[in-house]
Amino acid sequence: MVTTLLLIAVGITACVLLWFGCRLVFNKRPPAAEKPAIRTCPLCFSTLQHKERLYSIVFSEIGSARIIHIHGCPHCSTGALVRKCPVCKRILQTDDVVAARMTFKEKEKGVHVHILGCKACSTFFAS
Repeated sequence: MVTTLLLIAVGITACVLLWFGCRLVFNKRPPAAEKPAIRTCPLCFSTLQHKERLYSIVFSEIGSARIIHIHGCPHCSTGALVRKCPVCKRILQTDDVVAARMTFKEKEKGVHVHILGCKACSTFFAS
């Protein structure tokens, strides 16, 4: 009787370990750090690769937000691609910039960028 109960306990333990072991082996997901974030340039809409960044200048803080000037990405800042203002759709020259407001996300520990516009459509440049 005792040996039967002992064999049943060992069998149940083996089944549970086998179940969780198979789940660990066959249901693996890649870590979140290996998934590349899909980002696009707001001026030319080209997809940025993992190490490609936007060229921008960060200015003073206004409350919890910062004002930035976006010059473009490595693809469009050299003049290789047509750059358009995301607000008014005007074609931008290589020396034109777009103003934006950058705020920090508290929960995701990232940033959010809100495009204000270029010199033609934004009141930010009016001074």
